[in-house]
Amino acid sequence: MITTSLIKTALTLAGKIISPLIFLLTILASYAGYINPLLWATPSVLVLVFPYVSILTIIVTAIWALRRKIMMTAMGVITIVICLPAIGQIFPLHFPKKAEAGEKTFTLMTWNVLHTDDQETPDCGYNRAVDYILKSGADIVCLQELYTLDGRDLRYYTPAMGDSIKAVYPYSASTTKVSDVKVLSKYPVKILTDSRTDHEGRTRRFFLFEVNIDGRPLTLCVTHLMSYSLTTEDREILQHIRGVKSAKESTQKFKASVYAKLKAAFRLRAENAIALREATEGIGGPLIVCGDFNDVAGSWAYRTIRGDDFKDAFTATAFWPTFTYNAHLFYFHIDHILYRGPIEALNWKRGDIRSSDHYPQTATFAFREN
Repeated sequence: MITTSLIKTALTLAGKIISPLIFLLTILASYAGYINPLLWATPSVLVLVFPYVSILTIIVTAIWALRRKIMMTAMGVITIVICLPAIGQIFPLHFPKKAEAGEKTFTLMTWNVLHTDDQETPDCGYNRAVDYILKSGADIVCLQELYTLDGRDLRYYTPAMGDSIKAVYPYSASTTKVSDVKVLSKYPVKILTDSRTDHEGRTRRFFLFEVNIDGRPLTLCVTHLMSYSLTTEDREILQHIRGVKSAKESTQKFKASVYAKLKAAFRLRAENAIALREATEGIGGPLIVCGDFNDVAGSWAYRTIRGDDFKDAFTATAFWPTFTYNAHLFYFHIDHILYRGPIEALNWKRGDIRSSDHYPQTATFAFREN
């Protein structure tokens, strides 16, 4: 007869075998983003799971600590310490700040609106995305996956909707027609780059704008980096896991289809990130890079763009992890707002509207003299 003591012994042994593997995976995932996908793309896949394995490491370490298993607890703590810089990027513990007296502030929203098609309530009878934007109070709105600001790309478009957009945002900047990046603004805005390709002939996945905020020039770099190009069938592979058999089938399909597309996307985004970083190197003054990165904090693309000089509005002012993509069980934080120069992020918040497969995010900034 199997006794309770025997079961506990077996579980403890299993835990001692599995826990080090979890700790090792967490360490590898936390530093995999330093490897250029152009040289080796496989480690980039690990970066995607880092938020989840790091949380699992914290939970497992806490369990061992409660059981007073010193060796396993120490291994977990060491893992957390080693991964602390990466954990801080996805698990911030900060609070919103207040503007100082006399400081000029502005609010910026970035959102991949999915052409305002409304994945949640497609037949609601009005454009929820536009309604949300108009009521947001944001001074500057940076949009991705939107080719036009009229009836060709705005769901349930009416002349009254167009008038409302112009009334709230009298200034807008639309890039070349084949680009899906748009900017709405309460302040004068102009396009600094409107070419689909750069000087080396590479496809441009970002565009530069300048917004004049009461005489203070702000440079915007709005980006929509290369996506994974997954089909609906690809995205449903992981959702079909219901047991060992289905997990095995999904793993085989993942290797055959999804994995190859992921690696290709990592490499293309690496090229996008290099081009974006080069374009922003010589820009002085306040600069914000925002949009749909299609990659998480800690990834090679994110690290390349951020460098050592940009700050992340989420990391600097938010409390607790979050995700900005909300469909197909791929709950990742892939939309970002980075900034540098004489501005400071005061707060960051994520909207909860699900009309798009991305959530909107908004940050408030203050101009700083130093």
